Amino acid sequence: MKRIVMIFMAAALFAGAGAALTAETVREGRPAISGRFVLGRIDGDAAAVAGIAGEYAATEHIAYGAGYVYVDGYMTQAQGAELFVRAYFRGKPLDIYAQGGVNLAFEGETPEFSVTVRAGVEWRAGFGLLLGAETCMLVQDGGRTGFLFGPALGFAF
Repeated sequence: MKRIVMIFMAAALFAGAGAALTAETVREGRPAISGRFVLGRIDGDAAAVAGIAGEYAATEHIAYGAGYVYVDGYMTQAQGAELFVRAYFRGKPLDIYAQGGVNLAFEGETPEFSVTVRAGVEWRAGFGLLLGAETCMLVQDGGRTGFLFGPALGFAF
């Protein structure tokens, strides 16, 4: 029974990878939803950032999107909206990207703007699964900066 399950799982993986490698377009015209969880430090304060975002790929190499971000640290606790543009470098299922974004966060009652710059690796499986890892630099109002790293998971339609 174990062998049958393993053979079935391997066949499904190869079929998904084959579909991804033979597809005419990997991203162009396709929406995607992803979530991420990155850990690091903001001005020496241990922090975690969780976010969920939707994106639309205008071309094979350029995508834009919006999402929700929650930042939790010892001195920093905020939540807000994020707008971003992402550039994919290869246009292949396994790709590297750079992303720039602007965040409007609410820490308490006053809104704060911050800028994020991200770089990462993303793999799009043939069945729509997105797996990735990214590193992030965050610059907040008042000159606070942070460096974070973590995984990303999503689904492409």
